[in-house]
Amino acid sequence: MTDPKFDGWNYRVILSEEDGHKEYTVHEVYYGKDGSILAWSGIEACPYGETKKELAGCFKRMREALDRPVLVRGEMPGMGKK
Repeated sequence: MTDPKFDGWNYRVILSEEDGHKEYTVHEVYYGKDGSILAWSGIEACPYGETKKELAGCFKRMREALDRPVLVRGEMPGMGKK
């Protein structure tokens, strides 16, 4: 991102619920300098790496998302229903 307000990103777990069915997925979430969420990836994140070490690092960052509060789709700006 080239937005001058952009300050970083991480993986977060996002909860989607429709007709009583819950689904937890991991997404990339982008933050502003004030800590607010600027954007998020609409498509679930997929672990990747050009080496096993890079792939392991990606899994580690995704695992860290489980230690953060779950975000709920539809309760935040720009996070409409699936």
